[in-house]
Amino acid sequence: TGLTVSFDGNSSYDSRTINAISPTGSVTGLAETPVDAMNFSARVEHLVGANSQIQAEYQRRQNDRRNIGVGDFDLPERAYATDNSTDTLRLRSTSVIGKKVFSEFRFSLIDSTLSTTSMSNQPTIRVNEAFTSGGAGQMGDRHAREIELAQNFDFTIGRKHSMRAGVLFEAGWWDSNQRSNAFGTYTFTSLDAYRAGTPATYSIRTGDPVVEYSQVKAGWFLQDDFRPSRDLQIDRKSTRL
Repeated sequence: TGLTVSFDGNSSYDSRTINAISPTGSVTGLAETPVDAMNFSARVEHLVGANSQIQAEYQRRQNDRRNIGVGDFDLPERAYATDNSTDTLRLRSTSVIGKKVFSEFRFSLIDSTLSTTSMSNQPTIRVNEAFTSGGAGQMGDRHAREIELAQNFDFTIGRKHSMRAGVLFEAGWWDSNQRSNAFGTYTFTSLDAYRAGTPATYSIRTGDPVVEYSQVKAGWFLQDDFRPSRDLQIDRKSTRL
């Protein structure tokens, strides 16, 4: 039995300059966008008897970003954050059946989530060539789950045919309720128009943001590596989905 565990993480940031003109005067500064990342994995390998082996592996990847969307004309209140995580579980079993058949079974499950949160829930105020304030209007979650099952067999027929046959099953489920411009945007052509309270346009995304769908695939294949002589090899493969 063997066990392998690894972990690594890092923290970094990008910087953008704020250079805007608000009704009270110039706004300048440096906006940092921190990024925190973490990767973890653990794998176990176990020998079952003389001809079989089982492997199990788990991985987690985490990536968090904060203070996104700030810089140039966008003021600090426009910030939003994203949290992205992915969990992966893999199982693999190999064995020798008799003396000529090699069997491999694989299973994998992937679960990932992306969450977006705005610092402010206020409407966006955009003044052309001056400043942008209010909320970012970004919010919601996106979730995905994917499953894969595969079974392969390798064997030989005589001395000239190396055969491989297998079946594959894949399924996935995805759902999202993410929204953009969720709280509306007022656009002003100039600072004078903003002071006068006369926006040129107003826009907002409405309706149900939920999207859900799934997909299932299944197939089989048969491959024959035929070597009629030492200097010539012919590959033939049949696949059906």
